[in-house]
Amino acid sequence: MFRGPTWKDLVAEIKDLDHRGREPGTLAFQERVHNFIDDSSDAQKQAQHEELQRRRSDILKVLYKCPYEDRKNINPERAPGTCEWFIQHHLFREWKASDQSSLLWVSADPGCGKSVLSRYLVDEVLPTKEKLVTCFFFFKEDFPDQRKASLALCVLLWQLFTKLPLLLSEAIIEKFENAGNPLTESFTSLLQILLTATSESEVPICCLVDALDECQENDRQGFITGLNKFYLRHEERQPLKFIVTSRPELKIQRGFQQLENVWPRIHLRGEDDAQVAKISGEIDIFARIRIQTISESLRLTTAEADFLRSEVMKVHSRTYLWVHMALNVVENMLEFTKTTVQQVLHNIPEGLDRLYEKILSRSQNIAKARKLLQIVLAAPMPLTLEEMSVALSISEEHHYYDEVELVPLDRFKDSIRAICGLFITIVDGRIYFIHQTAKEFLVPKDEQIQVVQPTYLPAEPEPFLWKHTFALEKSHLTLAQICIWYLNLQNDFILMQPLVHGKEEHRQFFRYAARLWHEHLRNSRVNHGNEITAMAAQLCIASCSDTPNPWFWAWLLSLGYLKTTKVQQIISMDQLGIFEHPKRTILLNPTRTRVPDNPTPCIVAAACGLENIVRDMVAGNDNAHLEVDELCRTPLWWAAREGHSEVVRFLLRDTTAPEPDQKPFYITANLFQDGMTLLMVASTHGHLSTVQVLLEDPRICPSVTDLHSETALLHAMRHGEEAVAEALLGRGDALFNLTDNELWKSFDIAVDFGYPYVSALIAKGLPLEFESRFGHSPILFVIDQYRGEKKLGLLKALHRLGTFDMAATDSYKRSAVWLAASSKSSSVEVLEWLVLDLGLDIESSDFQNQTPF
Repeated sequence: MFRGPTWKDLVAEIKDLDHRGREPGTLAFQERVHNFIDDSSDAQKQAQHEELQRRRSDILKVLYKCPYEDRKNINPERAPGTCEWFIQHHLFREWKASDQSSLLWVSADPGCGKSVLSRYLVDEVLPTKEKLVTCFFFFKEDFPDQRKASLALCVLLWQLFTKLPLLLSEAIIEKFENAGNPLTESFTSLLQILLTATSESEVPICCLVDALDECQENDRQGFITGLNKFYLRHEERQPLKFIVTSRPELKIQRGFQQLENVWPRIHLRGEDDAQVAKISGEIDIFARIRIQTISESLRLTTAEADFLRSEVMKVHSRTYLWVHMALNVVENMLEFTKTTVQQVLHNIPEGLDRLYEKILSRSQNIAKARKLLQIVLAAPMPLTLEEMSVALSISEEHHYYDEVELVPLDRFKDSIRAICGLFITIVDGRIYFIHQTAKEFLVPKDEQIQVVQPTYLPAEPEPFLWKHTFALEKSHLTLAQICIWYLNLQNDFILMQPLVHGKEEHRQFFRYAARLWHEHLRNSRVNHGNEITAMAAQLCIASCSDTPNPWFWAWLLSLGYLKTTKVQQIISMDQLGIFEHPKRTILLNPTRTRVPDNPTPCIVAAACGLENIVRDMVAGNDNAHLEVDELCRTPLWWAAREGHSEVVRFLLRDTTAPEPDQKPFYITANLFQDGMTLLMVASTHGHLSTVQVLLEDPRICPSVTDLHSETALLHAMRHGEEAVAEALLGRGDALFNLTDNELWKSFDIAVDFGYPYVSALIAKGLPLEFESRFGHSPILFVIDQYRGEKKLGLLKALHRLGTFDMAATDSYKRSAVWLAASSKSSSVEVLEWLVLDLGLDIESSDFQNQTPF
């Protein structure tokens, strides 16, 4: 790298000239000084630019939460001539032509191609709008992470800042840097960042959000509320446009009703008769194109193609989904004759429920079909072909890896079609239901009404044998059994070699089973004493033997726990690569917790949240719950760390009467284990229900401080856990015995993170001499120091306490109005509230008699 002269070099040259009796003020020397200053300025600007780029890059890494583009492309491309019902609709054309902020909500019934339409808009339609920047997110119930509104906003912001990097301003960067990763979990904060960033844009920005009905319910309501608040403000100057698609669900309709009353032109109803007729016409176009493709692949004659077309058109209630599935059946017929075509098409019902029933009734292996469907229902995200291959092949009789016979993947893919027909689809090597309605067909919304006998419905000639015959709890039990069978395969560690050097199927399923078997077991709600719980207990014991089963370490490493020397000695580096997620370590493990070298079975069961097994272990060994690992971490600590509130409740109750040679529980309750108390570790990781259980116990002391003088409250706030912070303050003694400096530190952090209620509760505990000691009141501190969007809420929360003089000034005689007017982070709303609502003096001046106006 080129290195120019420094100030030190220049001073040395001046001394040299002086020593030689020459004047340093010559024109030549002055020119060198000017050049140096210019070069230094350019170098400084370049360094600042590079530093800004690095900081922006760090923020983008935090925001990239999922492969959103790949998941969009799970939806098929539209057929030529379709989606015109929407593209030509006057509401969409008006929305597209306008550069002002506007919302368009598109609703349509299941099977009408909403997600196909959304993909078409993103890929082909919206890019044709000059200067329009498009960001998108597709909610997908198949992926748990893709049902969260906060993740949707992270993805939208990532696209926005990638396409318009200048919108990622210094202020926004500082927000992320100050708040850390918890900010990416705060929907409110992320939405405010989106609104702030887009307000600075010189070009219109479109955010397309598909399948809002597949967003988890609490998040969905928050998403709708956020859109309502923004668009009811009617900020036409802010060029932020939204398209939202969903089913016409009543809750969503009611959510948008207030906005629709003000702006009647925001809702394009695909379920209206006029649009249904247009969609039906486009379904015919799709069917003709698909029939043409089939005719070419099957080499049909013109007469045969015409016959197929006429038979399909005889079905009146055609949907995209029906046409797709019906023609797939035709395409896979062994022999194409008019008779077989008529039989196939006439036997495919028009209604989706009857259609699904027909598909599954044709399964060539009913038992395996039910098992496969249970696995797909219970899996938190779509399984890969490799994972499913092992899951369907393993049985309780297997003892060694090589006993599990796996079918080659290409043949296994064909066998899935034979087992479940078109009910299941495979995209990019992962297994999905053909449509969200397929899952709804299997599992009733109210699982209390699960069907165990054939169901006869009015006007239906045949009973339903599959509809609503699945329960999620039983599906979780099936997958838990499969995982436990697999992990209990012969435990000589040499047999781990297939995971690294052998079949990819084993590698993938071991990783899946190690991470999720205990979650499936918990979700199954299996009765105590069931055979599966005994097998699970043995699995916990096996992870603590002299030749440990590595699943426990594998799970903890996948959560971001740090590996130890012992783990590296037992598990080779190649094998560690199966488990570790180094990029996620800091994200998932902010406290830098290490895996235990020597866990006990009770620690393993407690960390996994297996309450029944913990109970059995404690019943069989009075000291099981007191045994610790090498860092003195108890089963109770591990249960708190992983957020298993019921295990915590049991262990707290079981430690009320210690033996004479044991430490009283009040000593261990607030003892530091791996640098944190029970309450600290639960608070840090946001386990609200666990924190609430701990706070019910009077032996737990919330105001204990660590080596850095930080309480559980501070740990919760630093990691963005506002609800946990409120719970801690709710008990009343979270601030007990804290020094003034510790109280001030708590208030400072609460304000910095923008927690109005928490800030007010802490402010109530501040000493009366706070203002004289720190130079300003809490009110003035918020106005002067807080840089976020919640300033007005913070101020109102403090004002409601009634303990602070709103007209007070700081040590420089600056009033609340003075500071608000001079602060770049204060909004017009703050000033209006101070002057108009509270009647404070707008002409107030500081100690130099200067006003900020």
